[in-house]
Amino acid sequence: MLTYFKDFATANVSTGYDAAAVAIDLAAGQGANLPPSPFFAFWWNVTDYQTPDLDPSRELVYVGTRTGDALTNLLRGQGDDAASAKNTGGKTYRLLATVSAKEVESRSRQVGSIGPSGNYTAGTPSVEYYTTENIVLPPNFLKAGDLLEWRMFWDHNAGAYAYAPRIGLKLLVGGGSSVYPIGLAAHWSNTEQTWAGEGAVAIRSTSSASMQYKNMRENGSIGCGGQFATIDTTAVMTFQPCYRFDSSGETIRLARLSLVLHRL
Repeated sequence: MLTYFKDFATANVSTGYDAAAVAIDLAAGQGANLPPSPFFAFWWNVTDYQTPDLDPSRELVYVGTRTGDALTNLLRGQGDDAASAKNTGGKTYRLLATVSAKEVESRSRQVGSIGPSGNYTAGTPSVEYYTTENIVLPPNFLKAGDLLEWRMFWDHNAGAYAYAPRIGLKLLVGGGSSVYPIGLAAHWSNTEQTWAGEGAVAIRSTSSASMQYKNMRENGSIGCGGQFATIDTTAVMTFQPCYRFDSSGETIRLARLSLVLHRL
């Protein structure tokens, strides 16, 4: 789980909570001190212990959602600890934003993989079709500075000889209301009947609700006509393989599509 972080970010909890609580409120106005969600935080008794490492009941928690001073979708006991009550009378409990050691070790991670698929046989020649398999990323998943690496492999699994089919990868935003080319047809081997492509999508921030990407394909060229394309990353993002044939009766399959996120 990849998260946000903010230096020196602390907030007091409004009241005590038991070990099962997964939604808590902060002292009025202090939610603004913390990073956007999701994030990790130490939760401890600051009245008796100046720093969290001194509190034997300290706890590392994952905060899934922060809305103002309300924290919800908490995952308790995320470090080398366990969920514990934070409700001793007369004590003040505090959160300190942090980075999980486990997350630091996985800043680059696979976020989706599909394949192998069933066989796809050409319908109408020169008409583009989408596969039934895809990789879906939820709203607000990609952040400024992200590098999303894709790798896609196709092969001729059965059926008629596949003569130079055109293979692609597209990004559908908001359920398909906007479509952007990511990987374009290239490098089909008629001898080995395989195709492999890879590239990356670099994300940079343009506003809180949209970002731009530059498509870098395996041959070093830039997609989208050499321009940055603005995408709405607050919407669902679907990475969808596509294909078309120049003649009917040919058969191929999607052997593998994988996405790896590099977050700096």
